Amino acid sequence: PNPGHYISTAEMLSKTGPGGIEQALAVLDKGNAQMGITPQLGQYAIELELQRGRPDRAMVRQDQLQPILGDTPDWKVDKAALLLQTGDREQAVALLEAASSQLQTLRKTPARLATQDRIDRLLNAPG
Repeated sequence: PNPGHYISTAEMLSKTGPGGIEQALAVLDKGNAQMGITPQLGQYAIELELQRGRPDRAMVRQDQLQPILGDTPDWKVDKAALLLQTGDREQAVALLEAASSQLQTLRKTPARLATQDRIDRLLNAPG
């Protein structure tokens, strides 16, 4: 099995309406069950949860990715963005500051600069 096959199927299902998103999530969950938790499937599932207005469920899925991606600044920023959506600004700020500090120790690349810009936007967002 290839994560791309599950994502393609989930994309088609998600475009069929609200019930399709539920079916798409089931396909992604089946893929994760067969292959183990994979970032591609997990991140797409998070997008779908947000599309259906369920940041709480997106948070659960984000937490499932922690063993794989939790040490990265990007994971911390994604988690912080979800925390902001669920109203936990204090924990979000702590994660954003940790991600920013971590980025300062790494070589500057366009992707890392973009992550720092995202951190700055999230920290300066009203709320």
